[in-house]
Amino acid sequence: MSRYLINYRICPQPGLWNELYKILKEEFTMESISPPLILAGWNYSNDDDKERRFKEHLSLIEYKDFKDGRDFLEKLKEEDWHHKGE
Repeated sequence: MSRYLINYRICPQPGLWNELYKILKEEFTMESISPPLILAGWNYSNDDDKERRFKEHLSLIEYKDFKDGRDFLEKLKEEDWHHKGE
């Protein structure tokens, strides 16, 4: 998990986080996957809220060793991430 949260990263930018969420929903059909904090959720949440939610998604990826999720995250450029204080 920590390799994705370097350089003060909090979570992917909203559009990309939503893409990751769609990938997760295809693999994990359970309804208990919390949606990303995007749209109104982005504006009404702080960095801690966003990071906590993203860590839930990372936990699924790492617990199940989910290759598609890892591959998606590995392809993100630094500017594709939301950083602390932005």
